[in-house]
Amino acid sequence: MAQTVLLNFEGESAGIKPNGYSPAGHPDVKFYDTVGAGLTIGKFTLGGIGTRTLAVWDDLDGSKLRIDFAKPMSALSFYFGNDDISYASTSDRAWLEI
Repeated sequence: MAQTVLLNFEGESAGIKPNGYSPAGHPDVKFYDTVGAGLTIGKFTLGGIGTRTLAVWDDLDGSKLRIDFAKPMSALSFYFGNDDISYASTSDRAWLEI
């Protein structure tokens, strides 16, 4: 049976999260920082969606956000990017690899 699940981080406490972190109520989804331990939930800019967002917090080590699913998924939709121009440069890269 298909179901729609919306993951947001509004109910999560702000701060650094360990690799393998799952939002409350969603144990089948795990998030990782691929290089270090910079997985962070917070309100990073005035332009963000909501009061809590998830970020990999280190611009210098080449970290990526990895998401693992314990169950098969048939569709995904994401809001991602950098909504604060003061923290972006022309050399910044964004990609989605599935």
